[in-house]
Amino acid sequence: MKSSYSILRVRGIEVGLHITFILLLPILIFSASSQMGGDLSAILFSGAFFVLLFGSVLMHELVHSLVAIRNGIRVKRIILTPIGGIAGMGEIRDPIKEFKISIAGPLSNFVVGGALLLVMSTLTGFDNVYDAIASGNALFAPSVGNLVVMVMYINLVLGGFNLFLPIFPMDGGRVLRSMLGMITDYMKATRLAVGIGQVFLMVFMSLSLLSGSWWLVAIGIFLFVAGLSELKMAEIVEAFRQVDVGGITTTNFVALSPKLELEEIGEIDAPPQVVYPVLERDGRVLGVVRIGGRTIQGEGKGSKANGRVRDIMEKRFPKLLVGSNRGKTAEILEEIYKNGYAVVVDRFNRIHGILTLENLQRAMRTLVKGSSEK
Repeated sequence: MKSSYSILRVRGIEVGLHITFILLLPILIFSASSQMGGDLSAILFSGAFFVLLFGSVLMHELVHSLVAIRNGIRVKRIILTPIGGIAGMGEIRDPIKEFKISIAGPLSNFVVGGALLLVMSTLTGFDNVYDAIASGNALFAPSVGNLVVMVMYINLVLGGFNLFLPIFPMDGGRVLRSMLGMITDYMKATRLAVGIGQVFLMVFMSLSLLSGSWWLVAIGIFLFVAGLSELKMAEIVEAFRQVDVGGITTTNFVALSPKLELEEIGEIDAPPQVVYPVLERDGRVLGVVRIGGRTIQGEGKGSKANGRVRDIMEKRFPKLLVGSNRGKTAEILEEIYKNGYAVVVDRFNRIHGILTLENLQRAMRTLVKGSSEK
């Protein structure tokens, strides 16, 4: 079963629903509607509320992403989960760009929430809007007006929660890191931002525990672990920048011709490889053939399979430019950890070698060991 399912694309950005979101949404709707009597109007009100709630979360993430794209940062996907949205962006090391991107999402919530507050205050009066929220009527009395009030309220809360809490990796933590990054280096700013966020979370979880709010404790634990994971990834990316990719790349490998008949593959005396590059005569990489499935192992000796290597090769594969660890370091690492390899090429797309996860881990261990001995 896939962990997420794509529902649409916006400006080339894939938007998907996490499987937990799909499973929990009906439960959330019927649980909320039962608090309002459980009739059809309550179910429709609850359904509309959660759709608009996650629509606000999606808008928040899309604004982040569109500002990122305007600043030259690649955005691959947005995944909606029961606890919010996750935008898969490239690495952002420029503090000015990170500040713009981080602040954009919460500001979009403030704009929507503020506009709805102005409209409802004009139509019904500010006191009535305040009373609807304070008394709980906006949530437990189904009506179009109360639905608008709840969407207004949730946008203002989303904006404030994300922007003003200095918790990394939430927006407030990233804003804090970007501001720290203007006066110190990237890694020191990251460590400081994560450290401040962890202290804040310890206080938050302690108060939540004393009040018996186990749900808030669970959220605090999740954010605590997420912050540490982000810091670890940042440290790995930083260490990778010090690695000579050309020096750790495997250059002794078997390559395939795109014209090679599939039935001839079983005759090749090939050493174990993570992936087999498919090359033109001049060494340019056309694609790869991986172990497993429709691959070299799948075409055993004596196989009667028809076709050529070019018919089964994968044309999209992780690629790394030799002599440069810059630009897309985090994305490259993600691809290597996900696929187990990256094809290393020169600027003419001619193959230099294959960087495997094993190569990378060995180099990183050596780097860490050398740093600890200093």
